[in-house]
Amino acid sequence: MRILAAALAVLVLAGCGGNGTRARFERHLKADGLLVYRCCSTLTSPAQLRAAHRKVHAAAVDLAGVPAPADAQADRRTILAGFRFFDTILGKLAGDLARGDLNAFHADGKVFQKGAGFRGFNAAVRDLKRKGYDVGVLAK
Repeated sequence: MRILAAALAVLVLAGCGGNGTRARFERHLKADGLLVYRCCSTLTSPAQLRAAHRKVHAAAVDLAGVPAPADAQADRRTILAGFRFFDTILGKLAGDLARGDLNAFHADGKVFQKGAGFRGFNAAVRDLKRKGYDVGVLAK
């Protein structure tokens, strides 16, 4: 019985089962959202595109490392999928420009414009807001 109690205590303290704190999750969600928003508001050169790719990748990695509270886990997965899609597209666009492949650049741009990788992103942000989460600039 003592072993069972000790095991349960370890699981609770380890934060298993999406037991992230709301404040920590909100802090990272807002910071990562702001990073993505700021770096992508001005993409006028290949250097800015590469820098945006690095920053979006960093935001996705950061958000992936932060556990969400139970009521935000599905929304976090959807938002994270959107960040990762954006990261992938920015990487492709930067590579296309580096190779001087404008046909590929236009094709990848069309994939981005269709936004299939963002499916559900806005709904997830709205759902978090409805639950009382502060989502920062992601709500724009």
